[in-house]
Amino acid sequence: MKNYSVRTDLALEEKERFASDNVEVQGVVLEEEYDEENEIRLTRVVIETENGAKIMGKPTGIYLTLESPDLALEVEENSRVLQERICDCIRELIFHKISCEDGKELKILFVGLGNRAVTPDALGPYVADRLEVNRHIVKEYGKYAMRTEQLIVLSAIVPGVMGQTGMETAEIVRGIVHETKPDLILLDLMLPEVDGFDICRQVRQEKNTPIIMVSAKKDDIDKIRGLGLGADDYMTKPFSPSELVARVKAHMDRYNRLIGSNVRKNDIVEIRGIKIDKTARRVWVNGEEKTFTSKEYDLLTFLAENPNRVFTKEELFREIWDMESVGDIATVTVHIKKIREKIEFNTAKPQYIETIWGVGYRFKV
Repeated sequence: MKNYSVRTDLALEEKERFASDNVEVQGVVLEEEYDEENEIRLTRVVIETENGAKIMGKPTGIYLTLESPDLALEVEENSRVLQERICDCIRELIFHKISCEDGKELKILFVGLGNRAVTPDALGPYVADRLEVNRHIVKEYGKYAMRTEQLIVLSAIVPGVMGQTGMETAEIVRGIVHETKPDLILLDLMLPEVDGFDICRQVRQEKNTPIIMVSAKKDDIDKIRGLGLGADDYMTKPFSPSELVARVKAHMDRYNRLIGSNVRKNDIVEIRGIKIDKTARRVWVNGEEKTFTSKEYDLLTFLAENPNRVFTKEELFREIWDMESVGDIATVTVHIKKIREKIEFNTAKPQYIETIWGVGYRFKV
């Protein structure tokens, strides 16, 4: 068992495990309160130091655990008392954070863990349903819209399901788009508790991916708003699947053409087994890259771009060396010989650069 360790979600259980072994954890404080009248036990585990966090396996902070034997009883009075005690605990954590931040705007993200469809595990999602989330209001209208000096910005999300305002959902969608890089986004505006227009706006801020909106909203104002926020098309329900497929293909083709037109392609010359990349000044012979000097490359490229045409040595000398040369046209013969050694299989029987006796050279296609 030495290769295994005990893991628990509760800081209380982790602390009790050490206590049972008579081990005192430095930097970790355990406090208990017991309400005898309502039979509610509150345990507060405070992890104060990084050493304590390392031993406990949890970040520094305050961990509260409420226990009550009446929690499962459907007694309204018991339920009310427990609710008030839970609120007191959350209030304690919030005001502790406020005192630490010293006047800074406090932002709280509530994560509603649990499965809404399974009653014993549904507390997180149900609590999220009842929160007065305000982050979307503050972001849109500013903190003064809340008419309070001490503002707590609250947002909520139920992982794997949906955020409460649509803002979190939009951010999730934007993150997914960033990671998966879809070729096209089909966006239904009629989403529960989510503003499809806001999702469109946020995605468009990040990507130029085509967006087709589909909706039962047929008013011109909705179409204008959607297209104005960056959607490429707007389809009203009902529509035929074949029309949707046709529009998807059309937008993807158009997007690919636009992307292709913005990408500058290298200028390539290909003749049989020779490939010359004029942009990169690189040459391949039967798939193998060969190294050429500057003038060898210029001479080979000039001949390849003018196939089946005979050039005299004087013409080649004037075209490639112009006024730079020190010497005579014999340098053309020397360079032709070096080029043949690199591109020809048999230099005695050249397949590319032919010698036209008494005249000059020709690149044969």
